[in-house]
Amino acid sequence: MTEQRLLVIIPISEAGARPFIEAFKREIEPIRAPNVHVDYQALGDRATPFIQSRAAELWDGRDIARVALEAERDGYDGLFINCFGEPAVEAVKEIVDIPVVGGFAPAMMNAAMVSSRFSIVTVVSSVVPMLWDLARQWGMANHLASVRQAGIPVEKLDNKIELQQALLAQSLSAIRDDQAEAIVLGCTGMLEVNQWLTDALEDELGRYVPVVAPVGAAIGMLQSLMSNRLRASRITYEPPTEFPQ
Repeated sequence: MTEQRLLVIIPISEAGARPFIEAFKREIEPIRAPNVHVDYQALGDRATPFIQSRAAELWDGRDIARVALEAERDGYDGLFINCFGEPAVEAVKEIVDIPVVGGFAPAMMNAAMVSSRFSIVTVVSSVVPMLWDLARQWGMANHLASVRQAGIPVEKLDNKIELQQALLAQSLSAIRDDQAEAIVLGCTGMLEVNQWLTDALEDELGRYVPVVAPVGAAIGMLQSLMSNRLRASRITYEPPTEFPQ
């Protein structure tokens, strides 16, 4: 089996990424294919410490593109831009000839395979309209029952008890009030909680409800693209001609 290398680009500053690195590794390792080596890289000090706005996505976008180009030159076989909002993902598809995924599309596609209606539970209110925009972009809006927020900003996601309580409350409301049939965790920083939430929902409702973790969904889809030698279409994503050589 051919060895492959995958880079997880954490599209925030080193300081912002540091609290999440080990949890990312623990979440990815059970899904990693035996022939795939995974590395992790955050952005420089000028990057934002977290992303909860379109402005932050734009601010960090150039550094994301730079890291992606360097990764391709260094021989990586695939890139995961590790954010549910998918900053710069579409642009990076134009400039590299290896498969690229973000956090949103793989999670939504997983949810659509196991339910007909699902809800996202994200971090804070500023992210909600951004995710509705992505749902429309990916043709998923008709399947999306709701986008709810836990009321916990990214930098406080390490408080697992508070996060679990908020996720359970919002997920139950999504199922009971919005007719959701599955739950998508709406931030890649919501780590190591999907199995707990799955069990808690089953205890509360008496039946199984899928909970999709975006990091696992993204790694699974990226490895599939890599093994099947698939990448962005050059009809859809024409390489840019505006940049100086």
